[in-house]
Amino acid sequence: VEKSLNIERHATDTLPQRIHHIYSTLLTRDEAAWGMPSDEGQTYAERQQGLIIELARRLGESISPEAAITDTTELLRRARRWQRENTGDAEGQKQVRTLADAVQRLQRVGPWASTNPRITQEEIAEHLKRIRNDYCRGGLRDTMNRFIPQPAGPRCAYIRVPEALGLHEYAGSIEDAVAELHRRMQEAITSTVAEIEAGRGFIFYPNPFYHR
Repeated sequence: VEKSLNIERHATDTLPQRIHHIYSTLLTRDEAAWGMPSDEGQTYAERQQGLIIELARRLGESISPEAAITDTTELLRRARRWQRENTGDAEGQKQVRTLADAVQRLQRVGPWASTNPRITQEEIAEHLKRIRNDYCRGGLRDTMNRFIPQPAGPRCAYIRVPEALGLHEYAGSIEDAVAELHRRMQEAITSTVAEIEAGRGFIFYPNPFYHR
């Protein structure tokens, strides 16, 4: 991924640190492209949010100068409507589409990325897939990576069967039976996860996006 994006790889970085470095470099490029200052003293989330707010402001001015739209979801909805209603404005179409695409792309790394001090192998794989989908569009390998699932590592299935449920005990109360079935299934899942975690079956890394 670094090679495809012309990003220098630091030899001592862990895999999560490499992911963070890729995102930070791409964010710096976005900031430069939109004429925004890059404050390296801020966290990734703070810089990202600042850029989203500024691009959303510009997008709002492009489609509705007289109305301040603070909700990003509503803003993007109005941007799509503006594009449908102003097909004759080629320059405006390009500007609105570029701004809307940038806002949506930046939003795909949401607050969830920085809330947990640990990051799992699966989450790292999701980050990689997101980077490939959003930024790597050069060749056949990039195209294949977007459409063919890439496992994060060897897979292992843990199968548990919850205690059987006697429906005769819930005559006339199917809702109670379903609720009890859900409880037993959740109990089986929770105990299995705890068992795997105790045996270090999950792979965790320190999360470089995390901030208090």
